[in-house]
Amino acid sequence: MVVTSAFKGIISSGSDRRLEERFERLPEIGDELSPAHGIERYVHRTGPYVRRSEAVSSAPAASKDPPGAAASKGPPASPAPPAQLVQPGKGPLFVMIAAHDGADAVRDLEVHLALAVRRGVLQLWHEQKIPEGGLVEEIMGAHIQQAAVVLLMVTPRLFSGHTYNLIEQAMARIQHGTRVIPIMVDAVNLEDTPFKGLAALPRDAVENEKVVRPINSRRKPDQEKAWADIAGALSGIARMPPRGKST
Repeated sequence: MVVTSAFKGIISSGSDRRLEERFERLPEIGDELSPAHGIERYVHRTGPYVRRSEAVSSAPAASKDPPGAAASKGPPASPAPPAQLVQPGKGPLFVMIAAHDGADAVRDLEVHLALAVRRGVLQLWHEQKIPEGGLVEEIMGAHIQQAAVVLLMVTPRLFSGHTYNLIEQAMARIQHGTRVIPIMVDAVNLEDTPFKGLAALPRDAVENEKVVRPINSRRKPDQEKAWADIAGALSGIARMPPRGKST
């Protein structure tokens, strides 16, 4: 941020110097945002899909290691997922699978399920909870293995990249009693998807029939009502007895 000379003259004396430095560090509108400003990125280059934060910096940070030390260290180790992911007494585990274009929908549903989570009706997990440096497919896969319910946040990009692999893992868990529920965020043709035929949400009563209407095809007030209806339906599912393995 540029601080004018006249403004600098006002704040540059004595203890107010820190205020000037604070103003100089603020990013301009249009600057690339970073985790320091609430943005995180997922980076997939040549190795496994890893969650990584990127901070804004005008120059790379100087390394404190001697020359050649970085090459001998190798890539940072990913934190191993815990053996038991379901907390006793906190309700069944619900896992959301979403692509980047479904991130807002994940937050919206999380807000509407906050009370159910607080009361121990259900536990909620999604990719945005993975710490920096975590192997996304490994950690998400571990949660899917222990999930009672997997929520597929359906958007156009859900079927590309690593999320498609997660969908296949979730579908394989149906025979072990896991419920898989598509949440229709956008209007997407499900004809060729692995979960064609599964009951989706949200549903509206139209002429004595339940019709699925995607969230983003509704006006704003109706969107909030749809999220509330979805949260109510999921809370009811969380209170149902767990499914057994299919034969």
